Amino acid sequence: MKNRKFFAALTAVFALFSAAALAQAPADTKTPLKVFLQGSSTPELRLLVEEQGGTVTHDLDIIDAVGAELTREQLDVVLKSPRVGRFFDDLSVAGQPEAEPEDSDKSCDIGGSLELDIEGSTISWKLYNRMSDPARLERLELAWPPQLGAIREITLGATVLDPALYRSAIAGSVTLSFNNSPKRPATMLSDTQDLTVRFESESAEPLRQGAFDLEAEFSGDCSIELIPGYDDNHENFHYNSVVGVDALHLNGITGRGVTVAVIDSGLWEDPALVNDTKGRRRVLASYDAISNTVDAGVFDASGHGTHMTSVIAHSGAVTRAGKPTGTFKGVAPDVGLVSVKAFDVEGQGD
Repeated sequence: MKNRKFFAALTAVFALFSAAALAQAPADTKTPLKVFLQGSSTPELRLLVEEQGGTVTHDLDIIDAVGAELTREQLDVVLKSPRVGRFFDDLSVAGQPEAEPEDSDKSCDIGGSLELDIEGSTISWKLYNRMSDPARLERLELAWPPQLGAIREITLGATVLDPALYRSAIAGSVTLSFNNSPKRPATMLSDTQDLTVRFESESAEPLRQGAFDLEAEFSGDCSIELIPGYDDNHENFHYNSVVGVDALHLNGITGRGVTVAVIDSGLWEDPALVNDTKGRRRVLASYDAISNTVDAGVFDASGHGTHMTSVIAHSGAVTRAGKPTGTFKGVAPDVGLVSVKAFDVEGQGD
């Protein structure tokens, strides 16, 4: 019953758009309209649409509804049926969108890991390029605790960056600009690679992610930056203690056997998200609704979907002073996941 009420409220959101859409409906009766029909059952509505020669585009069984394309004439007949309880007249996007470059959806298909790997005098930041072509690194900003001294070496994957770019940097910060020339070939990011920085000295005290700033800019006006994190971000996210979920974890209730579908902006494939607490793969399926592809990855260009998935299912262990507490960073760290990418980097979708 709660689910029915929730989805009924959700469908009401579409009503906000329907009034404007009505005013912009095609004047002729032959142009197909994109409509939403809710009523007795999805199969009955499907039959009703097809009897009039319309096309069902979406089966929405959970709310007894369908999405369909019908002409005005066909819709008028369909609406006479008692099997239709509610409808939204035209969900088409008003007007024609401006033409975009063919690669516009992929121009910033680059991201960075949520967490920085810190070991001794070395830090590593895992970067992801989901585009078919390598991306050229154009600028890199880095700030670090001065006690680490100067930079000894920076690598991107197997490529060693030219030391002349940072040799004269003041200990604590540097901005590297890459201008490609025969003497300095382009630095490219392909697939998944680590950006690794080695410093002169180790810190006498443990260093946390919040002590570093990293921002990388790639060709195609694509910029990514490291999430700073708070001092004990590596150990505890805290919200599970606030809402009492840690008590469930201690009693073995971790969501195993449940599947959660996250309909958002996609998912960064961080090990703590794609694997459960035993290290087993738990992403059961993925669907990119923007490109209409199944199980080909749903790279998260904005990070929002990854953030929400982390709250739900992060499988990293909570520690205190380096020792496991028996609880986990995600509310349900052992759930199965279905990741659906429905929104682009700007949060747009239809």
